[in-house]
Amino acid sequence: MKIKTFGYSVLALSLLIAGLLPLFYIVGNGINPITLALYISLVGTIGSLILMLAKGTHVELAKYVKNRVQLGSLVFVGLVFALITLVFSYTTHYISASLLAVVYRSWPLFLILIAPLMLRERITKWDAIAVTVGFAGMAIVLLGSVQFSVPQSTIPYVLLVLLAAVADAFASAIQKRYHCELTSSLFVYNLVALIAIVPFALYFGAFTLPSLSSSALIAIFGLGIMQNIAMTYLFTLALRSTKTSLAGNSYMIVPFITMVLDALILHEAIELGYVVIAVSVVAGVAIQRLSPRATGYLPSGKSAKSLPVIYDITGVFINTENALIRKVMQGNGRVLAFYKHLTPEELEQHLGAIRSLPASDGLLIFTNKSESHHANADELDFIKDILGYNKDDLVVIGAGNPAELESAFADLNAPRSGAYYKPGPEVS
Repeated sequence: MKIKTFGYSVLALSLLIAGLLPLFYIVGNGINPITLALYISLVGTIGSLILMLAKGTHVELAKYVKNRVQLGSLVFVGLVFALITLVFSYTTHYISASLLAVVYRSWPLFLILIAPLMLRERITKWDAIAVTVGFAGMAIVLLGSVQFSVPQSTIPYVLLVLLAAVADAFASAIQKRYHCELTSSLFVYNLVALIAIVPFALYFGAFTLPSLSSSALIAIFGLGIMQNIAMTYLFTLALRSTKTSLAGNSYMIVPFITMVLDALILHEAIELGYVVIAVSVVAGVAIQRLSPRATGYLPSGKSAKSLPVIYDITGVFINTENALIRKVMQGNGRVLAFYKHLTPEELEQHLGAIRSLPASDGLLIFTNKSESHHANADELDFIKDILGYNKDDLVVIGAGNPAELESAFADLNAPRSGAYYKPGPEVS
């Protein structure tokens, strides 16, 4: 399966699962919300442990303990797991599955907004328009005084869900920025969440095994497996394999999915306000998808002037079989690229400059003309789709620490005999 097809397929499946999750919380709200959150995390921890052991990735745990940055990022995401589970378990006693989905799915808006700061991804005017259009319907329904606005009595619970949305945006950014093996990191997320919820359960007397109904068991196992393992695993793959704004805008369709499933399964009425949101979301996604091609990487201020137009293509190599690329992508490693239109003489000069670069354990630089074949044909095809270069162009690809890559790219970009290259398209 092609990488792009794989990314879209994973994104679609995670959208369906995400649409179902609020319904499971409604099904399980017959028991204490802290008890529900506790057992969801317990099932998630056991399930992710089994998955990790089955894939033999438990050896990665030792690496996380030795790397404080990676360990800190894993713990933060685990705490967000706990916060979201507690908030959802509590608020679904007072608001519908559809309203929960509408409010919570504002997190992609926050993710797009923080992408320049945390992910160094450039947000174009088209992304801004898409976010504005997508947010407009939500603002009208949640903050307006029209007939289909939400009741004022739900505002405290809406604010709690918004808090979870903001936390999820930061957690998603961290998951994309710091690359960890997925199955082992999932286990850490769930374990941290379980440890974080236990004190609440002890304090509020919810650490007892209740007489669970069949609906409660369905909610516990459904959420423990689908939310804490399947959806996180699938969405992390989708987030790393697609542009942040694309994944974010696509996930805003989830409230519409929840709304339909809510009506079909729980027989709740489809509110006009949620239809307004769905229409605005679809419009936002269309704007983002039809926008002109532009680079997604935002270079640092110090080196920006000496750099060509750089593209972040980390997602292309998320499932790479190349051991060297996997090694340098660990932690906050990225894969960046730029391309040039060159004459044969200029091409040979650039290839010679790349071959003369000093060896580095944490940096890997190669091209689409390299004999080492660090990228396979499928990966190169995906890169071509992202960059839009011609088959005769030179594509310089670097994997490793972004700051070191920028420095190397600046050296390679410095003309040795005049400004003889033509860079890729400027960002609109």
